[in-house]
Amino acid sequence: MANASGTVVIHRPLAEVFEYTASAYNGPAFIPNLAENTHITPAEPSIDQTFQWRFTMAGVELRGTASGLAYEVNERVTLRLTGDVDAAWDYRFTAVDEHTTRIDSEVTYEVEGSKLAQMVNLAVLDTINQHTLDQMLANLKLILESDD
Repeated sequence: MANASGTVVIHRPLAEVFEYTASAYNGPAFIPNLAENTHITPAEPSIDQTFQWRFTMAGVELRGTASGLAYEVNERVTLRLTGDVDAAWDYRFTAVDEHTTRIDSEVTYEVEGSKLAQMVNLAVLDTINQHTLDQMLANLKLILESDD
C-alpha cells in the first residue's frame, strides 16, 4: 500500500473551493499526470457520480473507473478508483474564516499485484505519490487564488 497526505490553505470561500475541487471536470486541471476524466455521469458531483480516468504515474499509463464513497457538500469528497490500480482519494474541507478554506487530502493506493507494482520500483512510489499530492494542492491554491 502506498500513501500520501497533505494540507493546503486557500484564500477563497469554502463553497467556491468545494465546488471547484469536487467537479470531476476540473480534476485534469489541478491533478498532475491526470490526462482525462471521461464518461462523467451524472454531470453534477454527487455520491452517485462515476467516471472513467486516465493517469500516468512514474511513466506507467493507468486507467479505470471512479465512484463516490463519501460526498458531503462543503465538507468531504471521497472517491474510490478501480482499474489498473485501486485507490481512495479523500478531500476534507474546513472553513478557516468566511474567506479562507483548508483542504486536508489523503490518497491511498493498493499497489500489490497492480500494473504499477509490476513496472515501478516500489521503494520510490511513496515519494512519487507524495510529490504528486503536494503539487495537486499547490495547483489548487494557484488556480483558486488567481484573479482572472
